Amino acid sequence: MDQKSFIRRVIDEITEGGSIPCSPSEHRIVSIIDNAARYFYEHDDNAHEYQYILVSKTAFRTQLFKEKRQIAFPIECHAITRFKTLQKTFRYDMANNPDFKQTQWNFSLGISGDSMALLTSIAVNSYNAFLGKFVLDDIQYEFFSTTHMLTVTGRNCYEDCIAECVFNIPREQLYEDERFFRYVCGKCKISFANIIGFTGQKLIGGYSIDFNSIKQDGKDLVKECLDEMESQRLGSFMDFFD
Repeated sequence: MDQKSFIRRVIDEITEGGSIPCSPSEHRIVSIIDNAARYFYEHDDNAHEYQYILVSKTAFRTQLFKEKRQIAFPIECHAITRFKTLQKTFRYDMANNPDFKQTQWNFSLGISGDSMALLTSIAVNSYNAFLGKFVLDDIQYEFFSTTHMLTVTGRNCYEDCIAECVFNIPREQLYEDERFFRYVCGKCKISFANIIGFTGQKLIGGYSIDFNSIKQDGKDLVKECLDEMESQRLGSFMDFFD
């Protein structure tokens, strides 16, 4: 859904399908949407998605990195959870080593069900995993969400790297989120009621609008959305201990 379609939907909602012959200006609604998007990107887990970014080794040869040890990331990048070298998992390949032809035979017997050969195979794989612990792949870093810069604080790297990132979802996807829609409608109702209450605007025929009721409806909608986000984050935190 694009922004214009989203604005039309918001206006239709806060005016009860056009029953109320006035609404906040489109300029004000755009401002509310922008502020709401920034808040959701900061606080709503549903507004994020995980992506993997390949960082070429040439990034470590740029002037920016030479001067500040920094790498620029897209502005949509909200956080980076891991930064590591893109290298193959360590494995000491005894099976293809001509000095260990017996190991190949053990692997074959292990697959066939020979218990002693199976134990030998397990021991070899455990040894490989143990040696792999000594292979460094993670790189220490700091990421600043305001500048979208990753600063390498650990060792120098001369290989391609992979960054595990949390990205803000595109606005078009955020407009499809019902919680975001309700939050924006709530904020618009509060703004609408403030304007009507301040100006004392009357409708045709001398009728007035109960702006206090509209304002309270808006506050209830916003609170409902904030409670949902808080509950979701608390649930995710408790799941960590399950």
